[in-house]
Amino acid sequence: MITRKLTGNNYLAWTYDGVTSSTLGEAATANSNVMYSGDATSTGDIDASDILVADDIWKMQEAARMGYIGSAQKRKMHPIRTAGGDKYIYVAHPFEIANLKHSAGSVWEDYQKYANVRGPDNPLFVGTRNLAGQLPTPIGELYGVLIYEYHALPTYTTWGVGGNVAGCEGLFLGAEAGIFAHCREPEYVDEGGMYKEYMGVGTRALYGFDKATFNSIDNGVILHRSAGKIHYTNS
Repeated sequence: MITRKLTGNNYLAWTYDGVTSSTLGEAATANSNVMYSGDATSTGDIDASDILVADDIWKMQEAARMGYIGSAQKRKMHPIRTAGGDKYIYVAHPFEIANLKHSAGSVWEDYQKYANVRGPDNPLFVGTRNLAGQLPTPIGELYGVLIYEYHALPTYTTWGVGGNVAGCEGLFLGAEAGIFAHCREPEYVDEGGMYKEYMGVGTRALYGFDKATFNSIDNGVILHRSAGKIHYTNS
């Protein structure tokens, strides 16, 4: 739900009891801040060479700090306060991560090798950790931007002039990118029946999330689009 709201996509349609809904929950609003890899300016002119590279990360970081998206000045994005200083976050699809790390001329390995920690905790060795009870760790950092991998971001196969270019979307995030509200706090419920012969356990809550906007401009989100597809295609 959260990533689809932030990327401006309606939540996936679903079928229950033979009835298919057009969306699940409230419809998402289109993103006001959109950037592209390479020389692309829309999904219609993305080609296979417009992949995510390190330069895209600092361009998004610059756009966030200065408040410029393309030629239009919009709103500066505040970074997120962390123990390691002020940071932005980029959440990337695995196809984007593969391009960032392994495309021709990639500087990712050199940055992690020479500027990150030495030893087994270096991102070149550990990748993404998601241990029970802990938040995922970033796969690395570039230009003050922590980069996370997330597989459920939207992907497409109909971009480009001919409508046949595969692409994916990523999220550049600053502070106050979204709003999470509880109408009913999480509650644990257990019920016994038939003289405790049967036991049911469950939780329930009522909550919502939406992208933060002001005067129709996204507060802390840049939607980034690039070409990207699965790299292993052998049968």
